[in-house]
Amino acid sequence: MASHERDTEHTTPKIEERILGTLVGWVAGPGRQGTVKVDFEGNRHGLLEARLVTAVDEAALRQAIEQRQGAVLCFERGDPSWPIVLGLLQTESKTPLLDELLQPLGSEAAETQEPELIANGRRLSLAGLLGGATDQLEFRCGKASLILRRNGQVLLRGDNVLVDAGQMLRLRGGKTQIN
Repeated sequence: MASHERDTEHTTPKIEERILGTLVGWVAGPGRQGTVKVDFEGNRHGLLEARLVTAVDEAALRQAIEQRQGAVLCFERGDPSWPIVLGLLQTESKTPLLDELLQPLGSEAAETQEPELIANGRRLSLAGLLGGATDQLEFRCGKASLILRRNGQVLLRGDNVLVDAGQMLRLRGGKTQIN
């Protein structure tokens, strides 16, 4: 929508207090094509439809809405009712190793079928070290073991297995069987 078209929609501007800089709000819902619903602290207009500066795919948008992801906002002509999303804030993971292990099977490692060790974000190929034995990887320490199989099966064994989640523990599966 051109700027002059916006002018005809708003014949009497209701600018309470201009917002001339940027501020961080959050993505609150989907909008019409090319827009999202946003909100920010001090907003008196309810959820606002905001144009996006860059394209965001549907999966990233759904995730941004679920996680109430931060968005950098600026406002056309300083009007708080005309937000523009400059970009989404990237959230830093508290569990990067777990995130890598839980990546979907369509990730780089699954496509190459080569075993990798990822330490502090650096990928190390294990193919040379293992000499071609890549059907199963097993990590052992005393009575505890973690087995990763090429077919996607993960086996965790131990006398005492503790799962400790500070905020949320999410289990996702086609079927969940307990005991």
